[in-house]
Amino acid sequence: MTVLFVVDRDANSAGAPTRRQVIAALTEQKAALQRERSIRQSMAAAQKQSLSTQLATLTTQHDHLAAQLKNDDTTLPVMRAAMERLAGASAQHLVPDSVYQNQVFAFTELLGQHAQFQQASLTVEGKMADVRSQLGTFDDNLAKELSQTDRAISQLDQQIAEAQASRAIEVLAPSAGTLTAVRAHPGQAVAQGAPLVTLLSGDASLQADLFVDSASIGCLMDVHRLLQEKGGTLRLSGLQPRVETMISMTGVHKIVPLHRDEEGALAAFGPASGAGR
Repeated sequence: MTVLFVVDRDANSAGAPTRRQVIAALTEQKAALQRERSIRQSMAAAQKQSLSTQLATLTTQHDHLAAQLKNDDTTLPVMRAAMERLAGASAQHLVPDSVYQNQVFAFTELLGQHAQFQQASLTVEGKMADVRSQLGTFDDNLAKELSQTDRAISQLDQQIAEAQASRAIEVLAPSAGTLTAVRAHPGQAVAQGAPLVTLLSGDASLQADLFVDSASIGCLMDVHRLLQEKGGTLRLSGLQPRVETMISMTGVHKIVPLHRDEEGALAAFGPASGAGR
């Protein structure tokens, strides 16, 4: 189809962002996402290594605590037995009571430390489980995040393409014919559904109501005078009623003959009158 009219949406924004501005904003968003993706991917190896280092450190702590607890498991029964023996000896006044009290204090202190080591060991085991979980799902989570970013970038690409495609609207001729009028000019704001052009199809005839002002009457008289100087004659035919009325009111019909149709005008020239028609 033939292009009849092109509407530049950048030139007709009506206060809203132009297509160019929309495309620029979308392109900036896309660039930001691409930078974010690049940073996330480049930091992934360091983050994974950091998790591995944390796990190694926690494992070392856990091993030390396990060794201490194992040692306590050996020491506490011995101290408990010694405390019980001293309790009997103190009751028989074989040893001073202060010796027994010192043994009780030492046993109680070691028992409290043992409980703290047990709690610390449980805390470290919980942290180790959390870090192992993060390491186990790290690659899958990274792939998921990158995939989400890629989808967002793809959506922006589609929006950019749509915005670029809509920067200009082409109005195509629905059928072959003759362009008779352009009803808008570049930069003019038009309402939806407003006619932009008038197209006359190839198998139709053009009918128009003409407004004849004083300048047009003067032009007709100039043409009549020029033809007379060349030995010709001006005749008018097929006039619209309003035009014929105007010509009659000004008396031009007395100088320029009027005819109902083209055949009548041609017949009035006569068979030998070919020039100046």
